[in-house]
Amino acid sequence: MSSVILQAIRYTLILLFGVSVSAAIADVRCTRKNVIILALFCICDSIFQAALIGAGSLGQVASLYPLVTHLPLLMLLVLVFRKDMLKSIMAITTAYLCCQVSNWMSTIPDYLSAPAWAVDLTYIITVVLVFPLVIRYIVPYISKLYDRENKSAMLMFGIVPVFYYVFDYIATVYTDLLYEGNIIISEFVPFLLCIYYVSFCVIYYRQYEEKQEIESRNMLMRLRQEQSEREVKALQQNERTAALLRHDMLHFLNNVSIFIEKGELTEAQEYIQTVIQTTRNTTAKKYCSNKMVNMILTSYGETFEENEINFSCTVNIPEELSISDVDITSILSNALENSLHAVMSPDSASRIIELSIMQKGEKLLIRLANSYGKKPQMKEGFPVTEQKGHGFGTQSIRYTVERLRGNCMFSVNEKRFVLQIVV
Repeated sequence: MSSVILQAIRYTLILLFGVSVSAAIADVRCTRKNVIILALFCICDSIFQAALIGAGSLGQVASLYPLVTHLPLLMLLVLVFRKDMLKSIMAITTAYLCCQVSNWMSTIPDYLSAPAWAVDLTYIITVVLVFPLVIRYIVPYISKLYDRENKSAMLMFGIVPVFYYVFDYIATVYTDLLYEGNIIISEFVPFLLCIYYVSFCVIYYRQYEEKQEIESRNMLMRLRQEQSEREVKALQQNERTAALLRHDMLHFLNNVSIFIEKGELTEAQEYIQTVIQTTRNTTAKKYCSNKMVNMILTSYGETFEENEINFSCTVNIPEELSISDVDITSILSNALENSLHAVMSPDSASRIIELSIMQKGEKLLIRLANSYGKKPQMKEGFPVTEQKGHGFGTQSIRYTVERLRGNCMFSVNEKRFVLQIVV
């Protein structure tokens, strides 16, 4: 009698476990109405299963479980809760995958020839312990993972539980092929893992490329916005300076006339040069004819000037480059940003940044050197850092350069950290 009670508790708990986890992964909201619907489903399904067990054997009910429980649950999620069919399938098969923890744990006492009640008790205890962990630490992330608009990404992560579900029923429920040592069945799981790994690498790389593209475009937009704001401020300042120059022109001519009348030609010349320099300062600095590179250099050049950084720059490039604005923004902005952080370090004795950009043939050559405080650590020719939130700039540079089939080299000597790029 106790064995029957334990089996009833076991199959009731696993039903509640599977339905709850499936609903949570499918993102069914935990409202009073939804809980009542799911509870009624569990009650009805339990009664139906009990009737089937009474009319046949437990093994027959296990073989009918996909039709008795999983298919109705799928229809409930899709038709009643209006959830996506693909996500609902992956939610149910993932919940089934989570149930395997209890199945595996219960095989230990079974292998040790323990009585049936010990097997059922082990299963029950494991379900009770695993359920809160799955709901708390696994379900939220899997639900968001399956909520992507990118179907290929969903399939990449959902292929394992779906295929395992099919494999488990074919190889262990409907047949004994797995236990008979059938070579095709035995090799299926390694085969599936290989396919999954290769698919994961391809899709992950594509998504990584898209992410890098988006980050570069966001950086480009941010630079354009910052530069526009700077240009507006500079224009306003230049207008005020030009207005003052026009206002003071009469005084300027009078002063020059006085210097000349007194024969103080040297003083007159110095005074004229002062006014010329003031006039030149109203003109925006131009580093090169390429608009994007000029915008980046202007933006960072003003930052360097504000922070009293000695910035020397040599640029000899055409108006049109062989690489896109997004790529040059990613490379140059990350490089200058890293140099800015290095020279602004509290233990940096000097603030020097030296930049050289030139084009030879169809190749763009970039060399950036900066002083530093603490000597950068290098690993396999690549700078590494333990500071949280740092190190992504150099990774982005290397990724972009390699994608363009170019080369980048990081090096450090006693005075400078040097970055050299050929694309």
